[in-house]
Amino acid sequence: MRRELVVLENICKRFWFTEALKNISLSIARGEHTLILGGNGSGKSTLIKIVGGLVKPSKGLVKVLGYNPFKYNMLGREVNILLDDYSLPPWLTGVEYLRYIARIRGVKRDSIVDIAAFFNITSYWKRVIGVYSAGMKKKIALIEAFIGDPEIIILDDPFTALDIGSRKRLIEFLERKAKDATIVVATHSLYGIENICRNKAILLDNGEKIMEGETIEVLNKIMF
Repeated sequence: MRRELVVLENICKRFWFTEALKNISLSIARGEHTLILGGNGSGKSTLIKIVGGLVKPSKGLVKVLGYNPFKYNMLGREVNILLDDYSLPPWLTGVEYLRYIARIRGVKRDSIVDIAAFFNITSYWKRVIGVYSAGMKKKIALIEAFIGDPEIIILDDPFTALDIGSRKRLIEFLERKAKDATIVVATHSLYGIENICRNKAILLDNGEKIMEGETIEVLNKIMF
């Protein structure tokens, strides 16, 4: 039986004189791993923030796990999210920050060690985040999105700043997480993520949904 985790109906979002999203409707069911595609300025990040309850739409209906995300905060519990414009505290070490996240989510702090080792950050995670490279920071932010046992994991441009090896590890890790959580990835670069998010792809352009369907069908129409 289909269980809808995300439902958006006629979503519009205006920032001053800019209409970032125009009448967007979509649904994502449990286990329906989904790609949100589009170039810069297409509306991907705004859509992600609305689903996460971080930005209110100008009009339209939003339901996540059956709730209004602007009244019931699910972030860090049922929904984990990586934003493209994430920020990390530069005065903390990586291990201090991740243990803090684990503590506020009610997760044993030792549970982050395996994830940290998988992403090869244990060699530097005792240094303060302020001295990290962009790729180091990105891996800390990714691990934050994986801490806990969420029903939905949302990643906005997860591949930026990662080297080839780290991209491969991310794909491998997401293959594992896809067994227990529904994965939603907003990106303009694939690197194999289409093999995980094969159920559905949604193409945005200039704030409008211009295509939706099985991922392979959408990609074929875009590329050929």
